[in-house]
Amino acid sequence: MEKNPNLKILVVDDSPELLDITLTAFSKTDYQLFSASNGTECINLLHNEKPDIILLDLMLPDVNSIDLCRKIKRDPEYSSVYIILLSSLNTDSIDVSEGQEEGADSFIRRPVESRELLARIEAACRIINAEKKIRENEMLFKTCID
Repeated sequence: MEKNPNLKILVVDDSPELLDITLTAFSKTDYQLFSASNGTECINLLHNEKPDIILLDLMLPDVNSIDLCRKIKRDPEYSSVYIILLSSLNTDSIDVSEGQEEGADSFIRRPVESRELLARIEAACRIINAEKKIRENEMLFKTCID
């Protein structure tokens, strides 16, 4: 499997305990990790660090996470960021559907085992790498046509 150790992951959660648990799951990986405790910090890190993946808690104190997801995905500069919504609440299919309709690429209900979380991230990496190759091939094709 093709891995990308330079991959940047932003974990956004207002619960220090859940943030720590999530970050600990990545302790033996080569991913570059960043964390935010609210939507404002998330946006700042998005602009400054340009993460490849955002693990975004569904309930944040300062913004609606689904609105934040929509905002990120509609910005051409960040539309390729892979967003995984996380929720500890007993969410129903409406929440999951709404999140994915607004651009979330995946949804994880907590608690989640570290192994499953890492497997989901590896799956996201495969998608990110495939999309990157497609964009590179499109550019090459356009160059050849011109």
